[in-house]
Amino acid sequence: MNNQTSGSMTDFVANLPLLWILGGAIFLTFIRYVLKGVKNPNAQGISDFCDTVCFVIILAFFVIRPFIAQAFYIPSESMTNTLLVNDRLFVDRFTYRFAAPKVGDIIVFDAPPAATNGKKLDFIKRCVAVSGDTIEVQPPRIMDGDREIDALSATGMDWHHLFREILTGPEGSIKFLSSGVQVNGNEPISLLMFQDLLRVKTKAYVELNGLSPTTSMVQQVIDAGTKLKIQPGKTIVNNKVAVEPFTREDPDYVLPSTTLGPTEIYMFGDNRNFSHDSHMWGGLEKSRIVGKAQAIWWPLLRMKVISL
Repeated sequence: MNNQTSGSMTDFVANLPLLWILGGAIFLTFIRYVLKGVKNPNAQGISDFCDTVCFVIILAFFVIRPFIAQAFYIPSESMTNTLLVNDRLFVDRFTYRFAAPKVGDIIVFDAPPAATNGKKLDFIKRCVAVSGDTIEVQPPRIMDGDREIDALSATGMDWHHLFREILTGPEGSIKFLSSGVQVNGNEPISLLMFQDLLRVKTKAYVELNGLSPTTSMVQQVIDAGTKLKIQPGKTIVNNKVAVEPFTREDPDYVLPSTTLGPTEIYMFGDNRNFSHDSHMWGGLEKSRIVGKAQAIWWPLLRMKVISL
């Protein structure tokens, strides 16, 4: 059985309507009742099997799913690389009945109407700030000595978008670090190595597409030589830069300083620049939390406990 078929089946079973489940339990109870009086070993075996299945159904769908745990699958790339599309998760609905969410928790929640145009959908993101915290996000800055090279003003593209166009294509990733640059999730390279890579890739790009404002900006980065400095995009919580090794890219957007209310938390996707999250629609009311993602249980090769 392939992953897609298995995943479809598990999603179907895990999300069956309660009326269907109740109908199935009643049907199994009826079969058990009819066969219970039949003096035949096979009939007794079927009766006992129906009894067991009925008990498991009631436990799973009327106790565990609404109060303790629930299956959930990843529908988008907003949590890449931590969670991948079609990962199946074990979501703990129990923990937050007794404890408040913490920064770093990966949480499934009922998305606010502002995030879905009023449609009822479950989202999954990482908690980056809790009630009372002050959060802001700053995009990266690239400097030639003391002079900032401003790609957004010159081309309308942020630096991540611009470098993806030259180096990786739209599906790739560029992550600026304090010590260098990470391309497509590979080992970080120094700024000088990054400039060398840009030089080779830009030459090939120009031969194929010609000169453009994009190549002009990249050339400024190359020409900066040893004076090149990169300040990564950063999330700042309570005046401290958050350490976020799990993000696919550093953020390329601005979020003005915001202090969360007493019932709010802030949720960001680990794939920061491709996530529809709190930087777009604001704080999440804690009453909308469904549960905490605890483990990946499918595909088998990705089975693991989820940790910070």
